[in-house]
Amino acid sequence: MMKKCTTCKAELDTSSFNKDNSRFDKLQASCRKCSKEAAVRFNINRPNYKKESSARWDKENPDKAAARCGKKDAVRRGAVVPDNYDSVAATIWYTLARMITKETGIKHEVDHIVPCRDGGLHCASNMQVLTKTDNHLKG
Repeated sequence: MMKKCTTCKAELDTSSFNKDNSRFDKLQASCRKCSKEAAVRFNINRPNYKKESSARWDKENPDKAAARCGKKDAVRRGAVVPDNYDSVAATIWYTLARMITKETGIKHEVDHIVPCRDGGLHCASNMQVLTKTDNHLKG
């Protein structure tokens, strides 16, 4: 089958188009070549867009960012994240650790009661807040 690219106006085989399930024909309007060129132009004009956007979100949402990083670190260390993982409940622990740190001036961290390396789950019921020193002594 053939399809006309809306950018370069060339009549091309449908295999020259990326998928787009939101469209009636399930294909993007622009061919792969035009789509790639558009992406390159966008990235040249805004080279740090994703990095800046992500950094801005992290700054505006420090507790959620900490919880996201904590989950990623726990998985890297071998923790199992349950299917019913509650990110809001987990974020509360990171909020609490940040608040205690701010109030006392002593760095506090979220700790897994049953360590990840020993099969502990990364979930709110297996978290506690400890000072950084106590957390590292425990490990």
